[in-house]
Amino acid sequence: MSARTRLLLLLACLSVAVVALLQPRTGVFSSGSSKDGRPACIPPVAQLARVNLGQVGRLRASLLAVMAPLARRRYAWGTVPATVAWTDNSPESLRSSRGRDGLWEASYEMRTWARNGDDIGADVFLFANAPQARSFLDMAASIRCHRAGTERYGSRPPGARELVWVNPDGPVQEDVFLLRGRRVYRIALVVPRRVQRQLSKGAQPLGIAALNALACRLPDAGCPSPAAAA
Repeated sequence: MSARTRLLLLLACLSVAVVALLQPRTGVFSSGSSKDGRPACIPPVAQLARVNLGQVGRLRASLLAVMAPLARRRYAWGTVPATVAWTDNSPESLRSSRGRDGLWEASYEMRTWARNGDDIGADVFLFANAPQARSFLDMAASIRCHRAGTERYGSRPPGARELVWVNPDGPVQEDVFLLRGRRVYRIALVVPRRVQRQLSKGAQPLGIAALNALACRLPDAGCPSPAAAA
């Protein structure tokens, strides 16, 4: 092969490489796939209401009774889309999540490490009307699109929905959902993997019971007092 032919072939290969680099990437991170390569499953849900900064502050305040007694410091906080019930993505700061209209999606999430090492989160989602909130609850608290999920109705707080599933990062997550008018609350618990390996399946209801107790701290949970329950 002559030097001229080799040069032409080299230039052709370089051209193909440049074209490939300029093409949009569509790997697993941009396609919404899970860690094991399966397509992510997220059902269609209603859009959250859009609110101003003061309303975001009130949503945040509704979670403080749950989170404040657990630990003084929270490692993540901010707004979240409704799809976080399936993706478990981290909340965004108010600065980055503000829309072009100057409003935010009506939600708030806080995450903290409890003193015993449990990872606990609290969410509130506000929808335009109560039927949309009910529709979201029915999907978010179901086993649909939740890997290895189990669901059941709880009795405390009244109307609570309980879900145990394997979140996209791998550990078992326990959720308690609560519908109150246009709002849906979620209290979530993930036990560290080193502890999970030591737990039997019989320990799982204890986690749900702890979440129910936390959910009872919500301002409109409606839990009866211990004296009244007795």
